[in-house]
Amino acid sequence: MGAGQSYLYINLNNKNQKCTVNGCTVTPSTALFNDTIDFEVVTYNFNYNGKAPTSFDIYIYDSKEAVYDSSYIFGYCSPSSNQVANNVEVYYSVLAQDKPLVITFVTNNQKYNCKYDDLKYARWNWASYITEHTFTGDLLPKLKEQYRKLLLNKTIKFAVGDEATNGVEVIHQEIGDEKKKYRIIYTPKNRDSVLNCNCLFNLDKETKDLSNQLEVKDGCKGPQDKKAINKIDQYCLTSVKAHFFDGIIVYYEKENDNKYTALYLEFIDLRKKDICLKRIDQEGCWWAEETINYKDKTSLGSQLGTIKNGLKKVNTVILDVKVSYTGVEVNPDKTTQAYIKYTHTFTSEDEHNFLYGRKIITIGSCLTNVKSKKVEVYYLKAKNKEDEQPFLIEFIPNGEGAQNNKNAYHFTYNEGFDKWTECKESNKLKNKLDKINTNGGCITKISLLRWYAHEILIGEEPKVPKTEDETIPKKPDIVEPKPEPEPPPIWLIVGCVAAGVVLIVTLVVVYGIYWYNTTIKLLT
Repeated sequence: MGAGQSYLYINLNNKNQKCTVNGCTVTPSTALFNDTIDFEVVTYNFNYNGKAPTSFDIYIYDSKEAVYDSSYIFGYCSPSSNQVANNVEVYYSVLAQDKPLVITFVTNNQKYNCKYDDLKYARWNWASYITEHTFTGDLLPKLKEQYRKLLLNKTIKFAVGDEATNGVEVIHQEIGDEKKKYRIIYTPKNRDSVLNCNCLFNLDKETKDLSNQLEVKDGCKGPQDKKAINKIDQYCLTSVKAHFFDGIIVYYEKENDNKYTALYLEFIDLRKKDICLKRIDQEGCWWAEETINYKDKTSLGSQLGTIKNGLKKVNTVILDVKVSYTGVEVNPDKTTQAYIKYTHTFTSEDEHNFLYGRKIITIGSCLTNVKSKKVEVYYLKAKNKEDEQPFLIEFIPNGEGAQNNKNAYHFTYNEGFDKWTECKESNKLKNKLDKINTNGGCITKISLLRWYAHEILIGEEPKVPKTEDETIPKKPDIVEPKPEPEPPPIWLIVGCVAAGVVLIVTLVVVYGIYWYNTTIKLLT
């Protein structure tokens, strides 16, 4: 802008390629801001290569290259020696990486944070007046404020059930240069946007390649395709279902031409906190609420590769779910009185993983390398109320004599899952269960029934607990009543009554004479 000044261009749509402008080298780099997954910062570092830094004006363009000189967004002109920018930082939401929120000019002694809209409105200014466009305070709250303003406070509801998908925009991005990892970003178009959980991986069926323009159609509500490789059970969505988010991100790795494995989910909530789900098993039944650590796309790609290579071939048994779930058919047997048996049937014979409260648990210390296609889980029942935790688990192997080759493990009274033990006499287990059912059917409290069942399972004959001062009750002594005194004779009663009447009459006559002598005579 000043006479004799050289121009240094920043092209916001060029986030990767180093370039040289008028002898000055500009090197961009991208990283997450402040270790948060919500925002990223693109830093344009300047190397003036021995030239006078004060002789450069910085012009920012919203393009990959400068189209013509007057099309710039903002010009930072004629800096003095203490106003020379060593780099410029441009901040974006990960949900809208083409919409700058804040631009920061970094000098040796100061960082000037400016809202993008303010700079765009100002068009240019002398470097000495840049403070006219800056704001103070923490940067992260301002970034959240600017993005909510950009999106007009719209959110997307993550629905479970029959609520249909509506008003969802889909953004596709590649991660890295090998074109094997992608992320799909869902953002709201409307104030009432909805994404049904069954449509999380259910993109437009006609789309064959994630590199093409994608969409999730309005009205989509599932159910999930049972044969699809990308599934997630509603059990794993407990912390996110029916919640409102600024955006939802799904991370994929490409297997072959049209096969993509979903590996990681990010639910972005700028008002409260983000929630992340990491895939653990190949079936898609087990997604753990876990955050992976990354700073840029390189480390992100590495983390996704680690997830992919670590996917386990296991059968996931969810102990606090008593209905069929993803990849598993659950059938109850309610013919017994004191307990209910739930049979979990899987598609293949594999080792098992156990979940309770959406967390992985360990069943005892001796359960290793046990494979089966069926698992029977037993819960006690007292007065039509089922226990929340099981008391017995049996693994049913395939092939001949399966019922005679069961592996069974039972609970330990008042202890956690890690204290479970293997049944010592598995051949006698049926008799023990019959005894629990026969004698435990009349017990009305779950806590007492658990104690009784444990005594039977460990081979002890249940004994009624003794009190501290147990004494044999004695029959109380018979107390004979004392004879009542005889009433006085009749003649005495009659005499007393007559004497009382005479006394009353005498008193009345005497009072009448007294009243006459003292009152009537005086009046006359």
